[in-house]
Amino acid sequence: MLRQILACILTFLGIMATFVFWYEVIPLAPKFVAWDRDPHDVLTTFAVWAMLGAFSCLFLSQHIANWAMKVDLLPLDQIDAEVERAEAVLQKAVARLKLKTKPKLGIYERPELNAYIAGWTLKHSTLVLSRGALQTLTADELEILMGRELLHFKSGDVRALAFMEGMIFAFTLYVARMLAFLLGTSLRQTEEEATSSDGVELFVTSVLIVLVTVPGALVFWWFSRSSALRADTAVAKVMGQNAYAALPARLPGSQALRREIFTDAFKLQSRPFPRILSWLSLQPELSLRFKRFSA
Repeated sequence: MLRQILACILTFLGIMATFVFWYEVIPLAPKFVAWDRDPHDVLTTFAVWAMLGAFSCLFLSQHIANWAMKVDLLPLDQIDAEVERAEAVLQKAVARLKLKTKPKLGIYERPELNAYIAGWTLKHSTLVLSRGALQTLTADELEILMGRELLHFKSGDVRALAFMEGMIFAFTLYVARMLAFLLGTSLRQTEEEATSSDGVELFVTSVLIVLVTVPGALVFWWFSRSSALRADTAVAKVMGQNAYAALPARLPGSQALRREIFTDAFKLQSRPFPRILSWLSLQPELSLRFKRFSA
């Protein structure tokens, strides 16, 4: 718990330090005098906005993620054999880990092999599987996959990630989405084609992170990567190192994953990066993560 609290505090202080940095460098002091604004009031507003983003992201993470990924929750209108098997495996994983409650099970219809969990308590969370995971993995492999997400949540890291990401999103997500929409619309009108705004949004978000939240974002990046390794270690200890080490063979690394509102921090497999830029990913490469458990 102390680790998560410290990471959240450092993220917050990093964002506040960015404001102080620009205040001193630009400098903003004469402008605040001209605008008749107290810089302390602006900093307080900055801090309150960051905390509102953090708590909003934490408490709404389950609903936002389900909406963004178009997740179908149980009970489904038509529960097929794959979903019934997944529900049975989830019950088994919860019992094996001696958890007092279990999350809701959700499915999204994509071919990639993936899983993530989002929510603010286990009872008020959703463990989401892709259709590709249901179709590809055996019951034992599904239990390992679910066990990893459950242990990741139990550690408190998932909630800390949502809290930290909410602070960053407060200053990046909304502005980036708006600018991406406007620029994407402009490009479509200019080029007369269905130009995607994803690239524009990613670029604008990256620029805003550097200009507005970079110290806090670095804490978030470090925590996300170390959190993935801790989750791997925890599930390997419970489910067996050999069994967990064999799982990457079933993960198609060349298959691009859908980008959703919670980026890569809530995914087993991170969004593909060029190898030279793999260190930017919010999770270490799968080959490096699972190599530790290979005999």
